[in-house]
Amino acid sequence: MEFLSTFRYRSHQAAVPEQEDEELPPDVEFLLCGHHMEMLIEQFAVLLGLYYEPETVTEAFTQGLTQGEDGMMRAWWPQISNTPFTGHRLL
Repeated sequence: MEFLSTFRYRSHQAAVPEQEDEELPPDVEFLLCGHHMEMLIEQFAVLLGLYYEPETVTEAFTQGLTQGEDGMMRAWWPQISNTPFTGHRLL
């Protein structure tokens, strides 16, 4: 319950590292057993076992959530994000 009620997604679609070693800001944030956690969506997907790390750079991962029926996405999007659904890539 704690995880579900505290889960927040902040897209870093506009954030592009200027240098190769520069880190992107975290886009997933939640509490787990009272501990504040934040990470990139790629890390989150790998830790949950939904994807293997090499898959997080594929088109299916980077564009998957923005594909499909627009009306369905607009209805679903507010459940996971405070930002409005724009139909653009997430990453």
